[in-house]
Amino acid sequence: MGASGTALLMPVVLGLLVVPGLIVGLGAGPARAQDAGAIRITNGATAQGVGMTVLGGLDSAPSDNSSSAVALAPLAYGRTDTGIALVGALGSAAASAQPGDIRLQPIDTNRLIAPSPSARPAPAVLAAPAPAPSPQTPAAAAAPVGLEGPDVYGGAFTGGVFAGLASPPKTATPAPSQPAGPAEDHTLVTADDMSQDSDLGTVTARGNVSVVSGGQTLRADVVTFNTAQNMVTASGNVSITKLGEGPADTTFAQYMELTGDLKDGFVRGVQTLMTNGGRMSALYGERDSKAQTKEFSRGVYTVCKSCPGADYPLPTVTGNREGTRQPPPIWQLKAARITHDEAAKDIIYRDAWVEVMGIPILYTPYISQPDPTVYRRSGFLPPLTGTSSNLGASIKIPYYVAWDDQSDSNLALQYSDKQNVILWGSYDRILRDGAFEFDGSLNPFDEDNSLQGHYESAGAYHLNSTWRAGFESALASKAGYLRRMSLKPQNNSDYLTTNAYLENFSDRSHGLVQGYYFQDTTLDIDQATVPYVPLMAEYQFVSNPLWADGHAEVDLHGMTLRRTEGTDSSRMIGRVGYELPFQDGLGSAFVARTSLRGDFYNAEDLELDDGTIHSGNEGRFVPQGSLIWRYPLVRPGKTYRQVIEPKVGVFAALPSNNPDKIPNEDSETINLDIANLFEPSRLPGYDRVEGGEWVAYSLRYGLYGPTDDTLEFEVGQSYRAQRDNDLFPKGSGLSDNLSDVVARLRYAPSSLLALQYSTQINSETFEPRRHEVEASAGTSLVRGSLGYLYAQSSSTAAGEDIASRKQIWGGLSYRLSQNWFLTGTHTYDLTRGATLATKASVSYEDECLILATTFEEDNTDAYGVDGGTTLMFTVTLKTLGSYSLE
Repeated sequence: MGASGTALLMPVVLGLLVVPGLIVGLGAGPARAQDAGAIRITNGATAQGVGMTVLGGLDSAPSDNSSSAVALAPLAYGRTDTGIALVGALGSAAASAQPGDIRLQPIDTNRLIAPSPSARPAPAVLAAPAPAPSPQTPAAAAAPVGLEGPDVYGGAFTGGVFAGLASPPKTATPAPSQPAGPAEDHTLVTADDMSQDSDLGTVTARGNVSVVSGGQTLRADVVTFNTAQNMVTASGNVSITKLGEGPADTTFAQYMELTGDLKDGFVRGVQTLMTNGGRMSALYGERDSKAQTKEFSRGVYTVCKSCPGADYPLPTVTGNREGTRQPPPIWQLKAARITHDEAAKDIIYRDAWVEVMGIPILYTPYISQPDPTVYRRSGFLPPLTGTSSNLGASIKIPYYVAWDDQSDSNLALQYSDKQNVILWGSYDRILRDGAFEFDGSLNPFDEDNSLQGHYESAGAYHLNSTWRAGFESALASKAGYLRRMSLKPQNNSDYLTTNAYLENFSDRSHGLVQGYYFQDTTLDIDQATVPYVPLMAEYQFVSNPLWADGHAEVDLHGMTLRRTEGTDSSRMIGRVGYELPFQDGLGSAFVARTSLRGDFYNAEDLELDDGTIHSGNEGRFVPQGSLIWRYPLVRPGKTYRQVIEPKVGVFAALPSNNPDKIPNEDSETINLDIANLFEPSRLPGYDRVEGGEWVAYSLRYGLYGPTDDTLEFEVGQSYRAQRDNDLFPKGSGLSDNLSDVVARLRYAPSSLLALQYSTQINSETFEPRRHEVEASAGTSLVRGSLGYLYAQSSSTAAGEDIASRKQIWGGLSYRLSQNWFLTGTHTYDLTRGATLATKASVSYEDECLILATTFEEDNTDAYGVDGGTTLMFTVTLKTLGSYSLE
């Protein structure tokens, strides 16, 4: 017979009634007293009695001295060792009972008869047990509503307890002296219908069955509990999931036969959905909790989604035109036997084939992978093979090392027919307040059979909330080594940079102490002439608002520069200034600045303009003053807002304040544009300063829409009272009194289009000295970019020529479909009429597979070695590994 409801599987009671602190099942029916064999429930201490699991405790024997009666207190969970099930009816209070006592009639035959729907009571509320009253002062209880009769027992259960089924004992067990807490191995069962067969010792749950036990949840259409063998069988839409924090694997099956704690057993038609998206299925599966292993026979593993449509027409091996087989996944791994070693957290495949679109392409007798619970683990990675113009044919075998939770390494051995054996290594570590990384290579037999190598490293550490320290470093044993190894320096520069620093940030100041070392990677520069900086220190401070809402500024700078061959120098610079912003009440905005700077230089082996060598000290004072005026005019519209802003700046400083006894290390190249037109000095660095008097002026127009659509245009120029051809070489745009015209345009009508243009035009001939155009347009599906650069030849402050450049470049990214991507870039030198660099790639990616083809051609020789051509194919089977052919 059956009863609807939720069941709590413990070794004894069916039924939950909620009385003060006691939970028991309540059914409909009249109450009547039963003296013989009755069990009295009172407010006593927690205990175990009569071989029955009870929700409550065992008190003293009842006052009427019933031979089989014991008192149960509604306190906490009790437990017995005999596992006798009790199914009974509640009777009215006995005549000799204590006030508040009720009787529970034990029944030899445990069975339930569901009442009619009309007699079904409302669900009871499950509540936590209340604190137990003192045994000496039992609380009064209302007369219970119970089940009646020796043969008909049951009701609409909102809660219940399964147990081992047997006859009740003849004698009671004495109560323990201390209360017992709730058992930790309770099993919670919910089902639409439950029935019991006392002859077979089974309890069967049907319809939406859910069993929670041992930290796992079992769901099925039908679940049978064999209490004698402590076995559980489940059939029909069976699934089992491990409970706990985070996601867990879920196993589905046609049929399961498990132990009572759901930890061991046999499974037929098993399918497992893993947390990493992987799917594994097998004909049979077994689990041994002692050995901590799962064994699967004739298993299949993949992370590819199932192909849609069971009726998808696919030819079968019999030649049917309208076959009913589902198309196979893109790839799958089939194995005669799959072992999941839960202790080692490995999944091992034996006699395995890798199939692509149902076609076997690779066999291996043994392959293993970490299970989804492993975040990372040491081991070999798939080898990389290929060929390139610099390395030739090569094979690379990588090995990954997980040192601990905070650090790891990648090691690799590569053999190349042009570069022989190459060793690669990297180390990364995350600190509590910082991070560190290292990459390097070692070639024991370079082109001249000498030991060569390189490394790149970086790190940062936050000492506290305002101080941090860090470094970046890169060195190579020989110029051109990186190019031969198909590597590029940091930021694609011509130098490898080593830098260490200590930095401080506060509310209104910033301090920095650092050092630099540079290594040239080209073959046409002598490393002995390349400078290095053992020490550089800087400090900037801006005060709180002072007089008239202005603020004071303090800048300090010091540097020591050394060369193996050439000029050595040191400098100390201090500057104080005051900035005062104000308005005139008519719409004009002004910023007045004044500053005084003092410089001290020391130079060794400095060649002067007259050819003599100078070694000694030199100093100068640099007073400066400026006043900048702006008059922004704003015209709001219904949808757009227009801004027109004229701007004029007047500047003054001591003229000809650049003695040749001060070495020029950081003011060599001058680039005039709209961004530095109103700077106190249009020269970069400290060593050269702009002197004399000049005025700068510009006009800015802006059109701003309700969203991000923007149009901005600004054009400007300057006029110097005196020429300074020694400071500003020809082509700089500042060699004449009237400077070149500089302009910038930015247009972004929407997120689909952006255009930026900047130019420098000769003010006399109106010939362009420089054009830079960058445009990008597109959507998330397709996006392209186009750039153009034109720059006339010019020279540095030291008289070194800078060749003209005329280049065009473009890029395209196109999403052909949901899974296919196309990208490409191309740079062309219009001056030489030759391609500088080309890169194109086609890739495919879905939930389980990545295919990529990349072509790269580099025709530059900036590092002394030709770039060469590379073609690479990469296949990645997600969760298994990748294979590259270069």
